[in-house]
Amino acid sequence: MGLTPQELGKRLQEAREAMSLSQEQAATAIEVTRERIAGLETGDETINSLDIHRLSKLYKRTLRSILVVE
Repeated sequence: MGLTPQELGKRLQEAREAMSLSQEQAATAIEVTRERIAGLETGDETINSLDIHRLSKLYKRTLRSILVVE
């Protein structure tokens, strides 16, 4: 079974916080709104491949570490 949107959002939030970034800083870095970052982190918004790629690079995480259920 894959990650739920809420589980993925929690992973993204934890990765952002580990980099000491605010939602606003993350949003600016990947050229989306702060509301988009908040929505991704709560699981209310569906993530696309471009956003997950940009966030993984920003947070210095592999896609595997974000997306794969161990």
